[in-house]
Amino acid sequence: KVEFDVNITNYTYFPLQTTVNNTIMIGHSFGGSISLLYCVKDYIQNTNYINSCVLINSHFNHAGKMPYPKISLHMIKQPVLTIIGRNDEKLPYRKAIHDYEVVLSEKIKNKEFIINDGNHTSCFVDENLLSYTTDLIAEHIHKHM
Repeated sequence: KVEFDVNITNYTYFPLQTTVNNTIMIGHSFGGSISLLYCVKDYIQNTNYINSCVLINSHFNHAGKMPYPKISLHMIKQPVLTIIGRNDEKLPYRKAIHDYEVVLSEKIKNKEFIINDGNHTSCFVDENLLSYTTDLIAEHIHKHM
């Protein structure tokens, strides 16, 4: 049995929209938390509509080190690609990397982490990082469709 660290009904900002089959959630920064909450909703309701999730400069906050929803890696059944920048001024690398350390230590197979030298917005404004990030996301989506 999985214990949930977050109750989605407590978050008034959580838009209770419906999802359809083969949905891919992609979220940047706090949008990643919203994407994960949709994955939690999919798990709780056992709808299996969401195929996978991509987090860009975001993370699960598995250990609750940041002041937003703590989402356990174990409650997200979907494959998740997490892209983290070492120089992110909004999401400190040392806090975000904890999720990756848990994935490694517990051998969680459906969570993938890519770490780059970018900052919080560089994957959208740096031409090389944008191209690289887009390729990673496309590869992740094709793998999980």
